[in-house]
Amino acid sequence: MNRIFNTALTKIIMSLSGLIILLINSNQLGATGVGTAGIIVLTITIILMVNEIVVGGALIYLIPRFLPLQIIIPAYLWSGLNALGFYFILKYTALIDPVYQHDVVVLALILSLSNTHAIYLLGRQQVKAYNIVLLVQYLVQLLSLIVLFFLLHWVSIKAYIVSLYGGYGAALLIGGWLVYPVLRPFSAKNIFAALPMLFSMGFVAQISNTTQLLNYRLSYYLIERFWGTFWLGRYVVGMQVSESIWIISRSIALVQYADVSNSANRQKAMDDTLRYFKFIFLFALLAITGIACIPPQVYHLLLGKDFSGIQLLVLLLAPGIVALAAAHPVSSFFSGTGRIRLNMYGSLLGLVVTCSLGFWLIPRWGIWGAALTQSLSYLTTFSFALLMFLKVNHLNVRALLINKTDIVVLRHGIGRMLEHMLWRRKK
Repeated sequence: MNRIFNTALTKIIMSLSGLIILLINSNQLGATGVGTAGIIVLTITIILMVNEIVVGGALIYLIPRFLPLQIIIPAYLWSGLNALGFYFILKYTALIDPVYQHDVVVLALILSLSNTHAIYLLGRQQVKAYNIVLLVQYLVQLLSLIVLFFLLHWVSIKAYIVSLYGGYGAALLIGGWLVYPVLRPFSAKNIFAALPMLFSMGFVAQISNTTQLLNYRLSYYLIERFWGTFWLGRYVVGMQVSESIWIISRSIALVQYADVSNSANRQKAMDDTLRYFKFIFLFALLAITGIACIPPQVYHLLLGKDFSGIQLLVLLLAPGIVALAAAHPVSSFFSGTGRIRLNMYGSLLGLVVTCSLGFWLIPRWGIWGAALTQSLSYLTTFSFALLMFLKVNHLNVRALLINKTDIVVLRHGIGRMLEHMLWRRKK
């Protein structure tokens, strides 16, 4: 529970940093600038998705089962080859403005190597070190952006890219320093022994992750194509505001995945997943209700005149955002127990909805059609994941209802977290 609390606290600080970056960009660069920045980050994310065929969540499952260098060396090599491949892909396609192509590839490589360190630390259950790497990335990027925009008065997309270099580079250095002691014993024996499993498990996992990314962000490209970067910038802000409630669900799912992967007690994993599901669903429902109740004037004051109508976007996205938050622990259960294909099938179903509705609704209704498409896609993925979880564990729908044991466990967990906080404060 303490690890979940610490990870959640880390995610909250990261999200606050991301929110401040969003506020700075929206006020300094406007909707068009935010849209351009969104495409840059999305392209980096696409490169990372391919990279995570080897250097992804499946790595956590394999780390306890192989020697350190049997994991790290193939991960480094794959990151370099992946970046090189995308250099030529971007050079000969119109995926992104040629002005930003070189920076996007280099940034993706730096972040790939940094993620290798972070994931290895998490796989060895070094959650504190993992959190430090993530915090450094966001805080250094925020500090860099403040210095560039407000002290040096360099307000441009290029300055934003330089802030990404600062954050990604700092995380790479700190992660390398933290991961070095964990890599023992050093042994070059059968250095590529893990490679077949890295590709086999990673490939299935990344089909799931890539389709999920398309569910998340295909609408970005469609909005840019049919409506331009100004409207894309408005949609990006609405998505980031809504997705802020995933802080808790992703924190819990992350620690849960590492625990399930390192444990043979499947009954406990199932019980924990059910409790996480119930808690996250209630939390997400309350959180999105609070966000939806924020008056439009507040959004206008914080984000600037370009971002009116954000409240309606949040309302359209709300059902899907809550559903996918609740699906996060279920997805981690499938991954941690070797049922990655179920995540893939759920993501594919969601992608079918995204493609079927997105190409029809977005050209007609713009960002409102995109939000409706997104929500329906998330609900589809959630429904499939929940049905499969019940089927795999031979449960009925009543297992999803909150019972007295859940309340006792939750109270006990909160009590332990408060005791831990007080102990740290006294210390």
